[in-house]
Parts: sequence; C-alpha cells; structure tokens
Amino acid sequence: VAGVMSVALFALLLVATGGVVNEFMSEGAEEEEKKGGVTTNPSEQIATLASLLEAGHLSQEEFDDKKTKLLAQI
Repeated sequence: VAGVMSVALFALLLVATGGVVNEFMSEGAEEEEKKGGVTTNPSEQIATLASLLEAGHLSQEEFDDKKTKLLAQI
C-alpha cells in the first residue's frame, strides 16, 4: 500500500509541476503575440499544427480554427 501511495503522490506532484510549467509557457507565447513578434512564419506554424493533429493533441475543429487564423495573417 505504501508503494502504491508513493507512486500516486509522485504522479500528482508531476501533474502539478507540469501544469505550472504549461501555464508559464503559454503566458510567454501570449505576450509574444501581443508584441507582434512571430517566431515562425504561418506556413511553419500550420505544419506544426498538422503534426499536433496527427499526434492526436488537437481535434480537427481546433486545427481548422487555428489554420484559418494563420491564413488570415498572410
């Protein structure tokens, strides 16, 4: 029981740490967008979105919405 509980506690700590890191990284991306600084061109961003879609990290609807916004920038 102690072994299972220690693994569960470790997993919870990893999830909490991952959430904080994810929030920190997304805030930096939002600030970069507000400044108008785009680190990659829209075609590279669409390619990245396509790979995320293939990996199952994005739904088709999310991909289409983001792709439409990127194409509007061109």
